[in-house]
Amino acid sequence: MVNVGMKLLYSSRCLALLVLSFAFGASANATLVTFDDLGTDPSAIPSGYAGLKWDRFESVSDTYISSNYGTNGYINGTVSPLNVAFAGFDNPASFSIATGSFDFNSTYLTASWNNGLNIEVDGFKSGVQLYAQTVTVNSFSPTFFAINYLGVDTVTFSSSGGVSAGYSGDPSGGLQFAMDNLTINGVSPVPEPTTALFGFALAGVVAMRRLRTVVA
Repeated sequence: MVNVGMKLLYSSRCLALLVLSFAFGASANATLVTFDDLGTDPSAIPSGYAGLKWDRFESVSDTYISSNYGTNGYINGTVSPLNVAFAGFDNPASFSIATGSFDFNSTYLTASWNNGLNIEVDGFKSGVQLYAQTVTVNSFSPTFFAINYLGVDTVTFSSSGGVSAGYSGDPSGGLQFAMDNLTINGVSPVPEPTTALFGFALAGVVAMRRLRTVVA
């Protein structure tokens, strides 16, 4: 005769594995935004690109930059050819979603002209600031940042400081920066099915453990 407690323990482990599989599935659905399907000349990122509204962000190809400005942080910061996004002359630059929210997972950032450039990255939901951090980047190579802003509807970027790297295209330096290969997860304004499933499964596991205790 099979022990009732062992059967319940096996069932609880199956439920836990099911929950984990859904969780990993959700993280695997992250959207990688490369900007490489946009035009090669400098142009504003259109509203709706990657499901987001873009303000003061533009895209440009490394070939255009190389032809017109020589080597600089735009070229050095290109993770996936040919394009990068860049923040123009006005702070802050931002991307946002009209309804609901999203998770901002990670991105690569590179200073365009100044080494030691500070970039303040803030996350908001319904006008309330939920996250804030300041990262420091150089112009020689892209730096990967795991941002992990969860459930936001707006992310802003404000750059300041640093010292000119002396590139011929802008020897006096500047506060612009390049961004490439950012990852986001879209989040529905209503509870996610995986969240509901997790709650249901967790309740089931707790109930089974209680029942197992009684049976034992």
